[in-house]
Amino acid sequence: MGNSLDFASVEEYRDWLAVLIKSNAKRRNRACEEIAALNALRVDHMPEYKEIEAKVTSWSTIRVDKNTYSTQSRLIGEKVRVRTYDGRIEVLHGGEVQLVCDRLSGRGGGRTMTATNTASLAIQLRSLRLPSFVDHYESVVLKAERDGIGFTDCLRHLVEVELCDREARKIDRLRKKSQLPLEKTLTNLDQGRLPRKLRQQLPSLCSGGFVNRAENALVFGMPDRGKSTTVSAIGHELIGQGKSVLWRPASHLVQKLLIAKMDLNLEAELRRLDRFDVVILDDIGYVQQNREEMEVLFTFLAERYERRSVMITSNLVFSQWAHIFKGAMTTAAAIDHLVHHSVILELTGENYRTGAAMVRKQDETTDQGEQGPSSVWFSVRPP
Repeated sequence: MGNSLDFASVEEYRDWLAVLIKSNAKRRNRACEEIAALNALRVDHMPEYKEIEAKVTSWSTIRVDKNTYSTQSRLIGEKVRVRTYDGRIEVLHGGEVQLVCDRLSGRGGGRTMTATNTASLAIQLRSLRLPSFVDHYESVVLKAERDGIGFTDCLRHLVEVELCDREARKIDRLRKKSQLPLEKTLTNLDQGRLPRKLRQQLPSLCSGGFVNRAENALVFGMPDRGKSTTVSAIGHELIGQGKSVLWRPASHLVQKLLIAKMDLNLEAELRRLDRFDVVILDDIGYVQQNREEMEVLFTFLAERYERRSVMITSNLVFSQWAHIFKGAMTTAAAIDHLVHHSVILELTGENYRTGAAMVRKQDETTDQGEQGPSSVWFSVRPP
């Protein structure tokens, strides 16, 4: 009935129904005949999945409903059948299931997504100690897909970033462990105050060749001639090459060794020091030592002989080292261990503090902005 009808009364509505029933009597009989002739329908379920064809890209990925899924690299360039269920997808090749993974909810809208949860991937990368991968892989992948960069080039870039960052972190750790004075670097060293011979030898020392050969560097000079400044600058350059360096005042190291000996841990302490490619002993002989202190110092030097490098500063010439080792025989043996494979440097010139005082005095008599004479041994330049 295509239209609505309005009835004035119930009786009028009942009369209309009677006419309708009478006119449809023959149709009812026909409907019953048709129903009797119908066969029962087959009970079949609707397909549980939608199947499509996809091609594996050079990144070993496939695109399904604007989302990206990772698959095996051996399928690169192949066409695969993908079955998408409500909660999972199946990737088939050659009639065999190659991959089953959770289906990503929603649509990527052009943004690359992977079957592996991003947070889970970050955790896995961190467990492999690849923090720079975690920081950069998403931006690198997006740029690679946008610019058409190949998988190998993308991976190479991430590896280079990781290696560079790892090297920088390593150098930072070595610098902190070294206990070197942070301000006494080669940049801040006034090389014009160095003796000519030392200036010529400085590039070779900073290159670390003597460390590779397990040789020593012995720096002598009167007090305040810049011995500590020079070896510290060399130490910073060695760290920049990835070499491990330890800076210690000689008296502090001797006391630590003596305590270790008293605690029966001297061997363990020597092994710990052996991890450093270079140990810098500053101001050896500055403080007089007793026989027990001399013995642990000699043991330390003998342990590193021809195996690891030592850098020593001293204001005592070799003829005065009997005051350090308390005996002619021990002194001769110690000097022999040090000198056998070593570079000997001598710092001459005026006292640093005297030169600095002269510069300050001259600066007071000059106009602001005029520089004093180049007689300062060590000056800190602004970064």
